[in-house]
Amino acid sequence: MMFGMLTFGLLACDDDDEEKVETPSETSASYLGQMVVAYQGTNIPTDSVNVVANVNKDSSLVSLDWKKVKFVPQMPVTIDLSVPNITAKKESGKIVFAADSIIPTMLGNEVAKYAASDIKGEIFGDSISLSLKFGSFPTSYKGILKK
Repeated sequence: MMFGMLTFGLLACDDDDEEKVETPSETSASYLGQMVVAYQGTNIPTDSVNVVANVNKDSSLVSLDWKKVKFVPQMPVTIDLSVPNITAKKESGKIVFAADSIIPTMLGNEVAKYAASDIKGEIFGDSISLSLKFGSFPTSYKGILKK
């Protein structure tokens, strides 16, 4: 239900599993972990959620790509959703990122109804943890580097 409107016109998503890859402009790392969404007064956990963090070369921006995710069990399909260009910085050996509000994209289109807000997180060693709201739905995620 929560992301039911997101299902319009969705086709099969790309099946590529991304591994840690360094390019001249960014580093990508794929994490596997648990997402928890607060929905109608209940915390709904989902295990084995894949999030790819793309960090630009100077660690000033992070983009988060949620791969084949269902935010609540009632969602009829999985989706790929990206939260681009989150301000970041290196701090005490970790990458800390935060933003007030960013419009996520799905299949290259903005999804304003589920604006990501109150974004806070960090990447440290082989783990990532973050919290944000998609629309009015608080969401958290903790993951370990996919090997």
